[in-house]
Amino acid sequence: MTELERALVRLGDELAFPEAPDVSERVLGRLAAAPAPLRRRVSRRALVLAFAVLALALGAAMAVPQARTAILEFFRLRGATVERVESLPRVPRPAEQILDLGRPVLVGPSRKRFIGSLLDLPEDERVEGTAGAVAWLVARGAHIVRVHDVREMIRVVRVVDAIARAGR
Repeated sequence: MTELERALVRLGDELAFPEAPDVSERVLGRLAAAPAPLRRRVSRRALVLAFAVLALALGAAMAVPQARTAILEFFRLRGATVERVESLPRVPRPAEQILDLGRPVLVGPSRKRFIGSLLDLPEDERVEGTAGAVAWLVARGAHIVRVHDVREMIRVVRVVDAIARAGR
């Protein structure tokens, strides 16, 4: 601590600070007397916050198989299935038909552990590996891709799409 800092600390100890007024009664009174639009805004914020907390809780619950089943049944989605794939499966031949399931296919290879182990990179340095996985999956029929680096992966998908169209 420099001499100036020590002097300022001593000065702060010597000064008498005035007591802070209690304004809570006045604030509550003003909020109660506020026009309706202000009160609606306060309740909208609370509603948005509650919705965000609910969405996070729902997302966490979807990770537990029994909870996921209960949630899907609650929303009358009994036939729907949600599966998590830890790593990409072995590729059967011909590879071009791997994702031809008759329904839109969503994949999320972004920054996954298998990319990190292949390239020996930490999570925040896996953009190129994600790009390779995205290109491979889109070329084989993936319809929706969930990624962290959206701008870069849009460019990758545009290139893959252009190459695929040119080859037709």
